[in-house]
Amino acid sequence: MGRLLRTEAVLYGCDYCADDANRFYGHVTQIASDADRGFILLQCPDCGALYENTPGGFDETRRLSVSEARQAFPTWATANDTAERGSITASPMEGQTRSPIDAGMSDRAGDADEDFVKVNLTSDAGRVETLWAVRVGDGRFELRNVPMFAYGVSDNDVVEGVEYEPQMYEFIRVVQPSGNRVVRVILAPDATADTDAGKAVITGLTALGCNYENFNGRWIGVVVPPSVKLGRVATYLIGTGLTWEYANPTYDDLFSPASGSRSDVT
Repeated sequence: MGRLLRTEAVLYGCDYCADDANRFYGHVTQIASDADRGFILLQCPDCGALYENTPGGFDETRRLSVSEARQAFPTWATANDTAERGSITASPMEGQTRSPIDAGMSDRAGDADEDFVKVNLTSDAGRVETLWAVRVGDGRFELRNVPMFAYGVSDNDVVEGVEYEPQMYEFIRVVQPSGNRVVRVILAPDATADTDAGKAVITGLTALGCNYENFNGRWIGVVVPPSVKLGRVATYLIGTGLTWEYANPTYDDLFSPASGSRSDVT
């Protein structure tokens, strides 16, 4: 039976950096530090995944995207600006890991002439993720990525944001829900979206009418359109035996006593 994920977990890039001994005893390379916050930036020598952690004491490992690492460790970002420019500042229609066209959703990617911006979402645990969005009004944007850590928001939702840098906005609230639901799936440790096992899971989801976005090979954000019954998707995921979670609506939104009966889970 599938295991429903209720708490945030670190999604390690490979078995090497998932090994506590490698992270704690210097086998994962320290590439930057932030003395003010008391954190160091680590990079796995095998898979290249980035993490921040405390240099000692309690383990506070948190995986970072390149964008998050650049924001958290600006000195490292400046030093690596030339090397990273192709993936960080590329058009949202090419070369960006979280871009719609690279995420299995090219039919919904939109027009390259649209006014793309970036919107930061912060999860309850404090994890910041940066999504592509299209300007649709004054301070309003339609999200074009699937949130991978935040809850209660979906791709294609129109959101309100406040600008903190040119073309960069901080999420405030959802002003027009798209009707899309989001669930998130963690593939088996020996599987990625490109392996036969991962492709089989994704094929099953798309056969139900879902779209998806691949975050890091194993973490899949699944979009359940309004025309697809969420309950059918849940039944399928339970049958896979994989770890997964409801992201929008959340488990509590659906099944807490206060939520009552929800027709979208049948």
